[in-house]
Amino acid sequence: RYTHTSMYVPFVDLKPYVLFYRNYTGAPYHWNFDHLWSLCVEEHFYILFPLALIILLKIINKPTIKHVYYLCIAAVTLGFLAKVIMLYYSNGKDTYSATHNRIDALAYGVLLCLLANKFKNSTNLKMRWSTLFIGVTGLSTVIFMCISYEFIFFNKVMQFALAPLFFALIIFGTMHINFSKFWLVRFIAYYSYNLYLWHPIVVHYSTDTYGAGYIGFSVYFLVSFMLAFIATVFIEEPFLK
Repeated sequence: RYTHTSMYVPFVDLKPYVLFYRNYTGAPYHWNFDHLWSLCVEEHFYILFPLALIILLKIINKPTIKHVYYLCIAAVTLGFLAKVIMLYYSNGKDTYSATHNRIDALAYGVLLCLLANKFKNSTNLKMRWSTLFIGVTGLSTVIFMCISYEFIFFNKVMQFALAPLFFALIIFGTMHINFSKFWLVRFIAYYSYNLYLWHPIVVHYSTDTYGAGYIGFSVYFLVSFMLAFIATVFIEEPFLK
């Protein structure tokens, strides 16, 4: 088993990750991959959204891009309602990791892509900066509310409904900026997702071996980034090709 002295993990613990249903079952207590619930949500969305589009094509004779907008708005609405229902009408009260609670965040990503294509030639900088300001202000307010107050409805529903919306506004507001000269930002961003995937397994051993000080952090960061580099270059890039 995954302990301080062994890396062995029984297959029964791997199944929820391999088959992408860990976000409905919870993580084994001895394994530091609890953050991978988000991968399950993404895989579910990559399957469900195309299926919804196929059904849309079957139902509507002449579908247009506006019907995709409607589908995204429906997903956002259902995601919000799911969180409310889970909070008030379920025993688990989980509004965090289940796919039906997070479907709105993924829908914002699709909406962002549609709007980015629609306004890709727009030179309306006032609209861009206004969107960025609203996104940063809104996200900061959400963080402040979560830190400062214990409002159950806000922390369990509104936080998860508003945060992805404001993130989408921030991204939309910065899409006109040319990041070609920001080489450090681009370098970190390129490997950041694999850094997110692999860093928990490293922090466990670096903290146990070197402590939580500067040495432990340096080992944690360097080894995590090395794994992110290897995973990106030798796994992700070949699959993308």
